[in-house]
Amino acid sequence: MAKKIEPEKATAAVIQEKQVSNNSPSTSHGQSDKVNINLAGEEELAEKLTGIGRQKAKAIVEYRQKYGAFNSIENILEVQGIGPAFLEKNKDKLTL
Repeated sequence: MAKKIEPEKATAAVIQEKQVSNNSPSTSHGQSDKVNINLAGEEELAEKLTGIGRQKAKAIVEYRQKYGAFNSIENILEVQGIGPAFLEKNKDKLTL
């Protein structure tokens, strides 16, 4: 026989679950200081990263569309126009 759950306990469990998920580090747009290079669009890349304009942001998105998701942060160096100086300035802002 199924165990009966009191409505108050069910509500508390849902609230607790939401609090845990809200406290988790973000990997999506606008919810964190970090920029997920596998999800961010041109605008987010250009706005949040140092030394990058619309053209380089577009190159990152196009590279990702052509070759798939980045496997490591360092793989961003494979994008034309992105060099070691960019990575050094932004490494603390980047995530996968």
